[in-house]
Amino acid sequence: MLDLARETVWGLYALHYLANRDRLTGAAEISRHGRIPRKSLAPILRTLRAAGLLRGRPGHGYALAKPAAEISVAEVARVLENADAPAKSCMERFDACATTESCALAPLCREANERAQSAMRAFTVADLRQAAAAPADCTAPRKRGKHAAV
Repeated sequence: MLDLARETVWGLYALHYLANRDRLTGAAEISRHGRIPRKSLAPILRTLRAAGLLRGRPGHGYALAKPAAEISVAEVARVLENADAPAKSCMERFDACATTESCALAPLCREANERAQSAMRAFTVADLRQAAAAPADCTAPRKRGKHAAV
């Protein structure tokens, strides 16, 4: 299971939405269709633009800066996840675990992490096109906090 920040899930939704458009699309439209608060979406779009994944600008609309098949989920996560945030478990970030030397589950966690990272590198925004257009409810607040298990 992956534990992605809400911002990453919203960013992936925005990229998915834009991949299915052949025109510049404004943040308001993406926000409305994705049920994403506009003030939360704006900095995500700016970050994706600064990373070279989007082209366009606020007030004029956005489009993908490169083909959807060239934007991996791993790349989006790398751009939007907070690398400085402490990992909650070795399943979230195996390299951040301080007890891997003495943990009986370390081999399992290492393999699970490697497989998840591999899948995220292989899965692209183009692959998301086959998914439903509505965002999942995985970004709804839960007791665990602001992360979404995917």
